[in-house]
Amino acid sequence: MELLKVLQILVERIMKKEIKPIRTEAEYKEALKNLQEVFFAEEGTPEFDRAEILGILIENYESKYYPIEDP
Repeated sequence: MELLKVLQILVERIMKKEIKPIRTEAEYKEALKNLQEVFFAEEGTPEFDRAEILGILIENYESKYYPIEDP
Protein backbone atom coordinates (compact mmCIF):
# COMPACT_ATOMS: atom_id res chain seq x y z
CA MET A 1 0.00 0.00 0.00
CA GLU A 2 1.41 3.37 -0.90
CA LEU A 3 2.36 5.87 1.79
CA LEU A 4 -0.25 8.49 0.84
CA LYS A 5 -3.08 5.96 1.18
CA VAL A 6 -1.78 4.84 4.59
CA LEU A 7 -1.63 8.45 5.77
CA GLN A 8 -5.18 9.10 4.55
CA ILE A 9 -6.45 6.08 6.49
CA LEU A 10 -4.65 7.25 9.65
CA VAL A 11 -6.11 10.77 9.36
CA GLU A 12 -9.60 9.33 8.90
CA ARG A 13 -9.22 7.23 12.06
CA ILE A 14 -7.92 10.20 14.05
CA MET A 15 -10.79 12.42 12.95
CA LYS A 16 -13.39 9.82 13.95
CA LYS A 17 -12.28 9.87 17.58
CA GLU A 18 -14.83 11.58 19.80
CA ILE A 19 -13.88 14.83 21.53
CA LYS A 20 -15.40 15.28 24.97
CA PRO A 21 -14.58 17.02 28.26
CA ILE A 22 -11.62 15.59 30.18
CA ARG A 23 -12.70 14.37 33.61
CA THR A 24 -10.21 11.65 34.55
CA GLU A 25 -6.46 11.08 34.44
CA ALA A 26 -6.99 8.34 31.83
CA GLU A 27 -8.98 10.72 29.61
CA TYR A 28 -6.25 13.34 30.09
CA LYS A 29 -3.55 10.92 28.95
CA GLU A 30 -5.67 9.89 25.96
CA ALA A 31 -6.23 13.54 25.02
CA LEU A 32 -2.46 14.16 25.14
CA LYS A 33 -1.93 11.17 22.86
CA ASN A 34 -4.61 12.41 20.47
CA LEU A 35 -3.06 15.88 20.42
CA GLN A 36 0.32 14.41 19.45
CA GLU A 37 -1.34 12.86 16.41
CA VAL A 38 -2.55 16.21 15.04
CA PHE A 39 -0.07 18.64 16.64
CA PHE A 40 1.64 19.66 13.39
CA ALA A 41 -1.54 19.93 11.34
CA GLU A 42 -1.70 22.67 8.76
CA GLU A 43 -3.73 25.71 9.78
CA GLY A 44 -7.18 25.78 8.20
CA THR A 45 -7.60 22.00 8.18
CA PRO A 46 -10.01 19.92 10.27
CA GLU A 47 -6.97 18.37 11.95
CA PHE A 48 -5.77 21.83 13.02
CA ASP A 49 -9.21 22.58 14.46
CA ARG A 50 -9.09 19.29 16.36
CA ALA A 51 -5.66 20.15 17.75
CA GLU A 52 -6.91 23.55 18.89
CA ILE A 53 -9.94 22.06 20.65
CA LEU A 54 -7.86 19.36 22.32
CA GLY A 55 -5.40 22.02 23.47
CA ILE A 56 -8.20 23.99 25.11
CA LEU A 57 -9.56 20.91 26.86
CA ILE A 58 -6.11 19.86 28.05
CA GLU A 59 -5.31 23.36 29.31
CA ASN A 60 -8.60 23.43 31.24
CA TYR A 61 -7.87 20.05 32.88
CA GLU A 62 -4.30 21.01 33.74
CA SER A 63 -5.34 24.32 35.29
CA LYS A 64 -7.77 22.46 37.54
CA TYR A 65 -5.61 19.46 38.53
CA TYR A 66 -2.04 20.68 37.92
CA PRO A 67 -2.13 24.36 38.81
CA ILE A 68 1.09 26.30 38.60
CA GLU A 69 1.58 28.43 41.68
CA ASP A 70 2.90 31.98 41.41
CA PRO A 71 6.51 32.30 42.62
